[in-house]
Amino acid sequence: TKFSGVIPPVVTPLTESGQLDTKSFKKSIDRMIDAGVMHTQKGKGTRLRRNSIYLTVLRPRRQSEIERHFRLIHQAIDLPIFAYDIPVCVHVKLPGDFLIKLGKEGVIAGVKDSSGDDVAFRFLVADNDKAGHPLALFTGHGAVVERGYMS
Repeated sequence: TKFSGVIPPVVTPLTESGQLDTKSFKKSIDRMIDAGVMHTQKGKGTRLRRNSIYLTVLRPRRQSEIERHFRLIHQAIDLPIFAYDIPVCVHVKLPGDFLIKLGKEGVIAGVKDSSGDDVAFRFLVADNDKAGHPLALFTGHGAVVERGYMS
């Protein structure tokens, strides 16, 4: 699947007990759809749809927990999963070799890198090239936008 366009971060609202606040989540998704947020999935149109992509941000600290998280989501849904690498919010940088491994195994479809780590993003792009492009790569940080255009 070919992805392009804007893939916005989506806040995952939680209730006081830590459960997904489905009412608030739906409201947030509907607001983005109504605003015309765009993304493309080859052959499937250009508007963000409720079932088009699952972009996940998580708080586990250990790589084994992070891997389990992605694998459980992959088993539970039939949607492309993107990892959102934003260590400033979750205090964990997702290693490039780990992301490539999950991409090659079909667990994740892509990565949105908002880490601002130009060197790590360049290595991720190069490693993704060597692996045959298992991941769609996006950047959400201005410092690495030019490299994003090259991926």
